[in-house]
Order: sequence, then structure tokens, then C-alpha cells
Amino acid sequence: MKIFFFTLGCKVNQYETTLLKNIFISKNFEVTENIQEANIFIINSCTVTATSDKKVNKLINKIKNVNRNAIVALTGCLPQAFPEKMEYVKNVDIITGNTNKLKLPELLEEFIKNKTRNIYVEAHKKNVNFDNTIIKKVFKTPRAFIKIQDGCDRFCTYCIIPKARGFITSKPLNILKQEVQNVCENGCCEVVLTGINLSCYGKDFENINIIDAIKTVLSVKGVERLRLSSLEPNLLKKDDILFLSKEERFCPQFHFSLQSGCNSVLKRMGRHYNKNEYIENVKFIFKHFSNPSITTDIIVGFPGETNQEFEESLHFVERIGFSRIHIFPYSKRPGTKAANMPNQIPSEIKKERAKIMSNAAKKSTEKFLKNQQNKILQVLFETNSEGIYKGYSKNYCLVKVKFNSNICGKIKNVKITNFEKQYLIGTIID
Repeated sequence: MKIFFFTLGCKVNQYETTLLKNIFISKNFEVTENIQEANIFIINSCTVTATSDKKVNKLINKIKNVNRNAIVALTGCLPQAFPEKMEYVKNVDIITGNTNKLKLPELLEEFIKNKTRNIYVEAHKKNVNFDNTIIKKVFKTPRAFIKIQDGCDRFCTYCIIPKARGFITSKPLNILKQEVQNVCENGCCEVVLTGINLSCYGKDFENINIIDAIKTVLSVKGVERLRLSSLEPNLLKKDDILFLSKEERFCPQFHFSLQSGCNSVLKRMGRHYNKNEYIENVKFIFKHFSNPSITTDIIVGFPGETNQEFEESLHFVERIGFSRIHIFPYSKRPGTKAANMPNQIPSEIKKERAKIMSNAAKKSTEKFLKNQQNKILQVLFETNSEGIYKGYSKNYCLVKVKFNSNICGKIKNVKITNFEKQYLIGTIID
């Protein structure tokens, strides 16, 4: 039987899908990239917005259109956050949350044996150690996501993720080192450390933090580049930034989730910083790094957001100079404080604000990309289509070049000559 995976949402989910593939293969299942030949489908879900939930329903319908007799398993954040809704999800044979995600092979074998629908969502428990199952093989990429942290205790008023992901846990350093050795032996040269709240790595240990994880990764032979995923803007200290600025293998792309550029909205969101603290960190990064990039997330239409508050957020975004911005109209999530706040913003206003913010984001990205012209960037190439190679620079620009020999998995110096939409165009100089 052949398994096809759908992965929605964040880099943590992407990592966990890779881990699941490893586990299934070790149990003699076959994983396929061809949707037409699959007879088992696993959806690794996200539930950060209502749109994420709708995508799950669309995928289930898509699967049944491809193969009416397929076995369908739903796992991840949606079942974990809303187990009470799972009885009403149709055309799915196995449902489990994040706590039991790695038990999917056993649940699947059980279903194949007795054909009984199984909904198995176990609540998060305190003082549970990080699951130390690790990746041995990656698939068709020189870049590996490595999850080193799970859970969140920030409880932002709009966010359901603490319910979906539970309490903070961190991967032990010796396990991290072994996993990084595995992916490097498998051909990866860039490691991306990821977590639900990566900045909180080591909070459940004694005298260990994210810098210790970084040092551990960099101690492994074969690691040529190290990148961090999303960070809380107030939890990366200046000493940490200074340490990173002296490490040539570190990729200077910082994803600081802003959410709003207005202090009164940030306070209602339950964020633990203000915009002045945010910009102070950004300025410090630009002072100590050559050609860094700052990426972010923005929510528009948060409950009670006035026109003046929106304009303040918009102007702040325009001021920073982000290289990339993900924009989300506020999505009401049952079980969060914001869902019950007064002055919910009508959907048409949220859509209009998202459009305005998107235009500002587009201009910001274009300005950043234009500024990359005539620079020489180190690019790790990942894909090839008829001699057009694509890869990412250290500051996370997508770069395209024409070349007449295989450079996938290799880092090359590229002279940037132009840009189009979301990517740069260049010429390899060595």
C-alpha cells in the first residue's frame, strides 16, 4: 500500500511529516509522491486560522475524488485543538492529534485489520519529555528542518496554538547532534532549527538556551549553513545577536512575528513587547549584520482595531523595510480570549485592510529585492527545471539562474542582475 502526505501549516509540521515518512518506511510502508497511485492519504493539519480548517475539508473531498476507496487519516493541530468537532468530520477513517501523531503507523495497521473508524485524540500532559524519535533520511532537498522545541506558554489572546501544541518541551542536545549528523550524512548542508516557540528552547532545562542548540548544530561536520525559523522579537537578546553576527555559517534572516505595529493592539493581543522594543532589535541587527533580512506576520482587523490603529500599524510596517510579510485577516478561534472580545471587525473591512497591507508588503519586498541588485549572494540551489535552477540566498531571497550543469545541493556565488515579483535573477560567478 502506498501513502501520500498532505502537509499544511508551519515548518514544524513539515518536519513532522518527514519524521512520519521515516517511521512508515521503517515499518515497510511505501511513501509516494504520486497522488494517483496512492491508496492511503495522511493529512497533517494546521488550525491557526479558520481558512486552515477549510483547507482540510477541501483536501478530504479532493482525496475522495481521486480514490473513493482510499484510507484517510487526519492528524495534527486541528484534531488536537478541537477534538469535540471530530465526530462530525466525514470521509476520514483515522483521526488523531499531535500527542499521538507518531503512533499513526500502529493506528493505520489496526484500521487495515478491523476496518473500524478510530478517533484517538489524547490531551496534552505536563512534564512530558520531548519525543526523541529522530529523522534518519530526508527527501530530495539539501535543506533540513529540525524541530528542537514544541509547545507554547505565551497565550496570546487570538491564538489557539497553546491548546494544539501543549506545554513547552525541548530536544536534548545529544539527540539534536545525532539528528543533525543523520541529515548531513544524507546530503543536507543547511539546517533550519524550528519550533512552536523557538525562542523558548531550553526553558524546561537548566541553563540551556537557543544559543546552546546553535553551537551544537555548528559542531557537526557537514553543516555549511544554519537558519532559524520564527522567533519572538523580545526573546532574542543582544548578546545572542552579537554571537550570531560573528558566525559565518549563520543565515541572517530573522522572522520576528510582529502581528501589529500599534501598541494598543499589541496589548489587546497579549503580546509581550511594544513596537519600540521591536524596532530597537531590528536596528541592532542591521548594525551588526551585512545585508540581513527581516520577515514577519501581520494580523489586520483584530477585535476593536480602529481606523487610526490600523493606519499606525501600516505606517510602522512601511517604516521597517521587511523583505517579506505574511498577512492574515483576524480569524476568530473558539476557546481564545479574542473570540469573545467586543467590537469584532466585519469581514469586508478586514478584507479591505488586508488588501491595503498587502500593497504595502509588495512595495516593501520590491524595495528589498531591488536593493539586492549588483550584490554577490551565496545561494544554495535546490531545484532544476530545464536548466533553470532555483535556490535561496543566506538572507532568504529566492534566486533563479540558468546553468548548463547540475548544481542542486551546491552553494554558489551569484551576481544579482535583476528581480521579478518574489525572486531575484542572477549569474553564477564561481
